[in-house]
Amino acid sequence: MRAAEAPLWSLSDAELVGLHDETRDLLTRVEAARLEVLAELAGRGVVAGSGAANPAAWVRGRDKLSGPAASTTVKVAAFTSGPEGAPLRRALWEAAVNTEQAGAITAVMASAPASATPSVRSRALHRLIGYADDFDAVGLRALGVGIWAAVDPDAADADEQARLLAQERRARRRRGLVGLPDGDGGIRIRGSLPAAQWSTVRTALSPLAAPRPTAADGSDPRTGAQREADALVELARRALAAGDLPDDGGDPPQLVLTTTVDALREGHGPARYDDGTRISVTAARQAACDAILVSVLLDRAGVPLSVGRRQRLFRRANRRALILRDRGCAFLGCDRPPAWCQAHHIIPWQDGGKTSLHNGVLLCGHHHRLIHTTSWEVRLAADRHPEFLPPAWIDSHRKPLRNHAHDATRN
Repeated sequence: MRAAEAPLWSLSDAELVGLHDETRDLLTRVEAARLEVLAELAGRGVVAGSGAANPAAWVRGRDKLSGPAASTTVKVAAFTSGPEGAPLRRALWEAAVNTEQAGAITAVMASAPASATPSVRSRALHRLIGYADDFDAVGLRALGVGIWAAVDPDAADADEQARLLAQERRARRRRGLVGLPDGDGGIRIRGSLPAAQWSTVRTALSPLAAPRPTAADGSDPRTGAQREADALVELARRALAAGDLPDDGGDPPQLVLTTTVDALREGHGPARYDDGTRISVTAARQAACDAILVSVLLDRAGVPLSVGRRQRLFRRANRRALILRDRGCAFLGCDRPPAWCQAHHIIPWQDGGKTSLHNGVLLCGHHHRLIHTTSWEVRLAADRHPEFLPPAWIDSHRKPLRNHAHDATRN
């Protein structure tokens, strides 16, 4: 410290840097001494007898430190005063670690798993002290996350296994799924799944939730959340279409749709499923294309006129024939593959249309909705391939158009 006897302005840069390091180390050693004094005061009962609620409160009031700083000081003092903390106490006296680093190391040691033996704890402590040459307190805390796995991999694996099993048991008890009406035509879904089960669901949803360009600029106008919602519905639709679900009350899972003759003929009026959900006739017509339905036609007085005509999806041979012909979504410019497509009845099933190759066309979900909700029309041309007639506001002549996006896949 001789350099300090000279005016600071007279010191060279190297001398000034050296003086800084000396004073820094001196402060660390002084702090090491204060920690030992604090530990001794606590050991004698002076702190407890002062009336303070706890040692941290005593230090906070005495030294005018913040709550977190006082708490860290007390913890470091307690740890370094014991046999296990002797290496850290010595590192402080040697200024190999500063007090902030000592606080981080003490916190890491407090987080040791119950299975850590004294030998493992000692190796971890010495490794952390060695890291102090290269890492500040924040870095030491970050390293502490994996320090126990580094010094005792077997025990760390066993601890993690026990922790994961406990988490999974709790998650399984919490699992549940409920749909609550939102009062505006929608259902708000709320639920919880164990992480492993969510991975299964997420893996199934991921390809179905991928962006699908439908806008004029080639983008997907849906938000990520909307894509996930559509993917969940598509997953359920495919499960129903596969026909592999267990029977429900002795019958295959089916949607029962109830509406009136006038509603179907006039294209407006309510329709409802057997669970009470009310939908538009437009939505009902689209549902008839890609779900298993039992129609219940009512007269104006609500008396059933006919019950039980069951319509099944285009399956097996019929769907295979559609795939061989259309190769994917048949709407012009769309390149969606068959797996993304639903089979649409050109003449609606509820109007007597058959479930056959000559009354079907593959459409992706977006273009299926387009056909049901706009003036676009689809028909089979003389060669039995689908063609689309645009609305008059697009083309007053309504010239039939075809999709050539799948031509490369045809023989």
